[in-house]
Amino acid sequence: MIKIDVQSIYKKFLKLDSKQKKIFYIAIFFVVLLIIDRGIINPIGSAIKNLDEDIKQKKEKIRKDLGIYEQKNVVNEITLKYKDFLSGSKSTDEEITFILKDIEVLANKSEVYIVDLKPLSSKEEDSVIRYFVNLNCETTMDKLIEFLYLLDNVNKMFFVEKCRISLKSKDLDVMACSLVISKAVIP
Repeated sequence: MIKIDVQSIYKKFLKLDSKQKKIFYIAIFFVVLLIIDRGIINPIGSAIKNLDEDIKQKKEKIRKDLGIYEQKNVVNEITLKYKDFLSGSKSTDEEITFILKDIEVLANKSEVYIVDLKPLSSKEEDSVIRYFVNLNCETTMDKLIEFLYLLDNVNKMFFVEKCRISLKSKDLDVMACSLVISKAVIP
């Protein structure tokens, strides 16, 4: 253990002239100032600097989040616009049932007599599932055109894949028609 003799240091201090004492006081002042700077001011300054960096990062994150939040209305409008195309969590059987029902409603609107309506297969392409339906019907040419127009313009994404038309009889203007209709569904 080191023993410091304070009395001998004090005696040496008393022997210093006034100019040396001033230099000693100035040196002590700077040493104390250095201790205060390194022990108190620097840690507080670095803590403030770290907090400023955290605040900048959080402000940037909040700005990005607000940008996304501001797009909420646009996303909601787009979702409403395309909600008929989204199937949600329907099973394949439920989706086919809805497709058959939609086709039947459109056929009734355009006075098309359905002879046979049955589902075929489904095929997944990219992020879209296409369901196929075979429709055999009888109608006049103008009613058939009206039905095809309704299929094309309803917001259900129906597509006529194949169409075969033939006269039912020579005397009547009734047509026998066979259609393969598909519907694209976004799962």
